Formats: sequence, C-alpha cells, structure tokens
Amino acid sequence: MAKTFLKESRQPLPNIKRRGRLASQADAVPEMDLHKPPFERENAKTLLKESRQPLPNIKRSGRLASQADAVPDLDLQKRILTGAILLVALTVLSSVLFVGLRRHSKAVAVSPSGHASAGSVSPGHDEEVDAVREFEKSIGVDENGNLSAEDTVELVRKALNNRDVAQVESFFILGDSADTPLEANELSKRIRAQDGLPHGIEYLGEKVIPGGIAKEVMVSSIKGDKESNRLGQLLYRRGRWLIDMDSYARHASPGWDHILGRKCDSATVRVFVSPDNYYNGERYVEDAWKCYALISPDVEEILFGYVARGSVQDQAMERIMANEEEFHRATLEVLLSEKVNGRIQFEISRVISDDWLIGGASYDDLSWSSSRN
Repeated sequence: MAKTFLKESRQPLPNIKRRGRLASQADAVPEMDLHKPPFERENAKTLLKESRQPLPNIKRSGRLASQADAVPDLDLQKRILTGAILLVALTVLSSVLFVGLRRHSKAVAVSPSGHASAGSVSPGHDEEVDAVREFEKSIGVDENGNLSAEDTVELVRKALNNRDVAQVESFFILGDSADTPLEANELSKRIRAQDGLPHGIEYLGEKVIPGGIAKEVMVSSIKGDKESNRLGQLLYRRGRWLIDMDSYARHASPGWDHILGRKCDSATVRVFVSPDNYYNGERYVEDAWKCYALISPDVEEILFGYVARGSVQDQAMERIMANEEEFHRATLEVLLSEKVNGRIQFEISRVISDDWLIGGASYDDLSWSSSRN
C-alpha cells in the first residue's frame, strides 16, 4: 500500500473538489516568459477637497477713531495684530488636519473577510500603500481581498517568473527555509534545478485553516522525461495574497541529507501520511504503537513513523486521517530511532500541523485542535 501511495505521489495529483472550482486543462498556463519586465507601479492619487470658509465678522467694542482724532487708537491696532495672529494659527491648524485626514484614510486596510482595520499602515507610508493597491488591482484582487481562480493562477505564474530579488516579498512569505529575499531567490533557483521549468498551474481550491482560508494550486514541472508536482499555498498577509515559501519548498529542518545520514537526533518534516502496519524490532510493537508511512517527494524510500497508542499524538493523527481528503499532509516533529533491517524509523514526538502550513499552535494541543472538529 505504501509503495502504491509513493508511486501515486509522484504522478500528477487528481482533481480534488474543494470550495473553489476545479481547474480544467484549459487553466494550464503556457510556458513562462522568463524575461518579462517587472510590474511597473503607478502611484494612485487621492483627491481631497479642503473647505475654507471666510471668518465671521467680529463685533468689536469701543469707538473707532475718526480722522479728527489727533491720537491713534492703540487698542484697535492691538486687535488687528491679534486677528492676524489668529488667522495664521487657523491656517496652520487647517493644514495639519488636512494631512492627518489624508494619511488616516490611507491607513485603513481591508481584510479578506471585508472588515476594515485602521492603523495597519503607519503614517508616512502613503507611497507603499498606493503601490500595494495598484499591485493588487493588477492581479485581480478586489477591495475585499478576494481573488478569483484565474487571478490566483496568474499571481503564481508571476511569482515563479520573477527573478528580481527586490520583488520577492511581493510574492512570498519568507520563513525557516529562507528568511531574506536573497535566500528565497536562491531557493527558487534550486527548486527549478530540481523540478525543471513549470509548464502548468492548476487551481485546486480553498482550504479552511485556523484564522482564515488558504488558496491552493498545483505547479507541474518537467525536467527531461520526468514530471513532478509541487503544491503552492497562498495566504492573505500584509494586505495581499502571498505564497508560503516553507510549504512550497516542503521545508525539512535539518535537510533530508542530514536526516537520512542520521546526523541529527530530531527533525521537523513535511510529509504525506498514511496508516501502515510495518512493525519490526523489539521497540515498536503493534500492541503499544501505531504505524504510519511517511512519504516525501524529496525522498526515494518510504519512511515509517510511530505514535504511542492513546497519546495526544495518536489522537491528532487519527483526526488527520478522518479528514475527507484523498491525500493527507502533515508537518511532524520526529525523533530518529535505531535503523532496523535497513529501514529508517521515527518516533512522532509532535504533530505540528495537519498541513504543510504552520500556525501559532501545535495541532496536537488538544485544547486547540479538538475545537476545530
């Protein structure tokens, strides 16, 4: 069963029905133009009208000096000076209020759920906010943060075509796999060298995650006679839809070469998981442990992970298996065990996530994960 699962994992994934529509073959994009110039931003202009009303007449007390008066009215001169100072002060105050209102209007961000939240952009970032909105409009994001299936595919195509380090954070959420734009750009090069050039992008739909939704696409690539698939997951962050780099790279920490070479005691891995019944040796016996096949497209062999029956990890894995999906993904923390009969075995010490996206709380935290089901 596990071998069949591994074989299927290296084939194009079947259409998976989710909330979004399933993309047809017509959705596949043609071979990408790697020399397409970067998006040219055009600053949006906000036109505000400043209302300036004439000051009301002020009724003064005391008589006005006539031409027959030999001595000038000093009290009138003081009042004129005071009025001039007041007029200047009102003009300055009006300007300050005008600038403040303009910045406040641009500092209101709209979430994907349609709720406005003020203060997400600090004063002095008007040009940056304008650039974000212009960029969103160019890829089809409306005022509520919604993105159609076609525009999601187009956004991913632009991200994979990008070669400009300065534009990386306009497309990706950086993380453990790459925490700087330069590192992310280098990681993208390694992925292209491993998978080949992308030749098709299929929209899979949306998946509910803690705190919102994720949009999912499948990127198909060809290198020689080998075709591979890679999952792209987009989250709404910083006022735009971005690809999660750790998920896209299927990041393992440390890398698989260290894990398979047994150069570490523990690791965090992103894998497909499936129930299995491989037991050998004296430690992992069926009465005390449950076995799962751990399958990674980045590893040739099938790996095996074990959870103690009745543990919180056991319950978390059971919930993952109960999800109505053809393939189950998980991010796991594993401890390396002794290699038996040439098989690499792991003890699953934490179920971090029921997906390749990682949130703030561990999935095997019962107080959190049980509330999702």
